[in-house]
Amino acid sequence: MAPEVCQMADIGMAYTKEIDVFAFGVTVLQWVLQLKDGRILEEKKQAIMQERQGIIPESVPLPLKELIYRCCAPNSADRPPMSWTIIQLQAVLTTFRHTPLLRAPSTGQAQLRS
Repeated sequence: MAPEVCQMADIGMAYTKEIDVFAFGVTVLQWVLQLKDGRILEEKKQAIMQERQGIIPESVPLPLKELIYRCCAPNSADRPPMSWTIIQLQAVLTTFRHTPLLRAPSTGQAQLRS
């Protein structure tokens, strides 16, 4: 959940596109880390928001790491627009489609592999 969602009810704030960008970043983080436990995901999300290094494995391409960090910025004004995010993700998947992390064994389509 984006940090500002917790404040929405208190101050009557409207739902924004930046909240979706944050959620997308957390989804990509969960995909990269292969997390199924919500508590661990919450811990990793907090670490990403604090810009702690070492949360995302070194095997993850730098542009994908940057996408996650930018999307999960604690300040909603620092998050990129979703149009930029989609372009960046497409570029990562195209550029790194042959890496073990992003390549499916039979189809060659980009997806997470362990």
